[in-house]
Amino acid sequence: MGQDVTQALVSIVVRTKDRPKLLQRALRSIAAQTYRPLEVVLVNDGGCDLDLDVAGKTLNDVELSYVRLETNRGRAAAANAGVLQCRGDYLGFLDDDDEFYPDHVRSLVDALNEAGRSVAYSDCEMVTRIYDFETMSHEETERRVLRSRDFSLAELLLENYIPLIATLFRRQVFAVSGGFDEELIAYEDWDFFLRCGSREPFVHLPKVTAKYIQWSPQEQIAQSPAHWDLLDGPYRKVVTKHRGKFTPETVRVVRDELNRRIEEAERQTLEICRRDEGIRGLTAKARESESLIGELRQRCGDLEEELRERERQLQFMQAGRGWRLLVRYYRLRDRILRVFGKGGVCNRGGV
Repeated sequence: MGQDVTQALVSIVVRTKDRPKLLQRALRSIAAQTYRPLEVVLVNDGGCDLDLDVAGKTLNDVELSYVRLETNRGRAAAANAGVLQCRGDYLGFLDDDDEFYPDHVRSLVDALNEAGRSVAYSDCEMVTRIYDFETMSHEETERRVLRSRDFSLAELLLENYIPLIATLFRRQVFAVSGGFDEELIAYEDWDFFLRCGSREPFVHLPKVTAKYIQWSPQEQIAQSPAHWDLLDGPYRKVVTKHRGKFTPETVRVVRDELNRRIEEAERQTLEICRRDEGIRGLTAKARESESLIGELRQRCGDLEEELRERERQLQFMQAGRGWRLLVRYYRLRDRILRVFGKGGVCNRGGV
């Protein structure tokens, strides 16, 4: 621990497959880190050929190592292949569709060394994106902080609330706990966290330092009901592997957490019902207002029509011979009144 931490090499394993444009965004976020020295171990998991010159230029002064797997071997195998090539004292992970904020690495290195622990994790901002295949562009529809929680092995047994991209490990963690279980097609990070967390609690840095991209449900297996059956097997395997960690204390914590979530869900349901009732009331009032507005508009229309009819009648009257004679009469009367006044006395001087 006496080493100058500012000089310790940090290795970032980047797993990719057939997404070169997204990969460039991920690599740019690594190049933008305020921490040096850095190394990227790029693992191509049986995907298309990559232009390493472009990747190297994107990374600038960040070292680049490249691992190409001839066939797609899955997330766990790709991660293990990357770890084997890492030379850093600290190891982190970034998938090709996610991104770091510039202070991600430095913040986690500082957190690890201040606490003297082996694993640290920060918070992630979840960004929901929808890809438009016609325009070949994406739209960000939602942003929120993803599950900011301090470390609890009991809660981790209930679910994985730590994104892999938010973590930083000391290198020896992999020698002690082993790598990722390559028999798992999913939840390999959850399984690894449970093995590491049972040895030593993690450090939680309550600070957003990474961007976790959540694609639309149709494009992301974990979010699509069509693929949930595929995830049931790996989930059950992880729970079975770690069932020995369910002590009376962890069971109590899990039970209390489940009860808390049930109460919160019930509270939210009642709130939604109250809100719906309020909305229905406002909707009824809005409909009454719309009906009244419609009636007023009809009355205005009737008055405008009546006014136009009277204007037509007036124009007809003014066009007649009788009206012209009447106008002449009033003009003559007005002249006489100006000369003689109302009392019949002549107002002109000298007359």
